[in-house]
Amino acid sequence: MLERLQIAEGQDNLGQRLLIVGAAGGVGSILTQLAGQLTGLAVIVTTSHPQPQEWARQLDVGLLKRKSLSLHWEFMYTHSLFETADMIEQHNLLNRVTELIDAGTLKTTLGEHYGTFNTANLRRAHALLESSAAKGKIVLEGF
Repeated sequence: MLERLQIAEGQDNLGQRLLIVGAAGGVGSILTQLAGQLTGLAVIVTTSHPQPQEWARQLDVGLLKRKSLSLHWEFMYTHSLFETADMIEQHNLLNRVTELIDAGTLKTTLGEHYGTFNTANLRRAHALLESSAAKGKIVLEGF
């Protein structure tokens, strides 16, 4: 998304703001961290419930102010789905994110790890989702 908005790493964007809707989700939480830690942008976020709001606040957020806005939507698989000429950029971006996670600059979106995929763990995961208290991704493994 930062690439689509033509926002580069660094402080060239001081004084500009970025609104991220759904900042407690997987994509939103990573974008919040990338924008907050790698650019000079003031990051403003929205979340749907109090628990995710506190988590999102810890990822570097600011207060919402009246400003001109533009809406941009990013689908992670657009490059590969349409086999665009710059498809390798998705690979490069994912490698960069991996480097930032390994360096401790970004936090992953792992919220809960419930172990093996079975009926009991699936019910636990579903109950957490229904409670509206879920933060990040819920992982079940071993399909």
